[in-house]
Amino acid sequence: PVHYKNAQGEFADINKEFVDTGNAHVNGGNVFSLSLPKTFTGSHTLLRGGTSVTLIPVSANAVSATTEGGKDLNIMTQKLYAANELFYQNAWTQTDVRFRNEWYGAKEFIVVKDSTAPTTFSYQISWTGSAPIFDGKRLIFNGIALEALKAHDAKNRNVPLQIAFRKQGAKRFFDISFNPVLAVTATTTI
Repeated sequence: PVHYKNAQGEFADINKEFVDTGNAHVNGGNVFSLSLPKTFTGSHTLLRGGTSVTLIPVSANAVSATTEGGKDLNIMTQKLYAANELFYQNAWTQTDVRFRNEWYGAKEFIVVKDSTAPTTFSYQISWTGSAPIFDGKRLIFNGIALEALKAHDAKNRNVPLQIAFRKQGAKRFFDISFNPVLAVTATTTI
């Protein structure tokens, strides 16, 4: 699709590129709204219809977003660069994170660079509206789903990937975990 219905009920062009608002990077016109922070440790918010989901990385590094795949980034991050992507180099220890804005949603790529990287990546999560449903593979909200699609190693072999939705005190968390394998890329759709 190249169009979506905007708030006025009119068809408008989908714009997958990120726009720098000064405070965040937001996607252009689309059926959903995505706001990513200038610094990785800030709020990552997805809005669709009346539902809003906010994720805040846990134990992450306060690195700045860039729209350019630098030559010092992991090769998996470099070769997939496009105008509709944001990069956070070393978002976690020895781990790069890349977001790609698509017409249907957004993808997050977690690129583990070596064995010193974590094997579990956690986000504190909050939302508006009714509680989500967790089916073991997806966290489903009204109109929004978070799911871990796949993981593969540097040789493009599939790696087992697990997700968890947990409560700790009054806070909720969304965790992505995999068996430790060197240079893993995990893909999550939000």
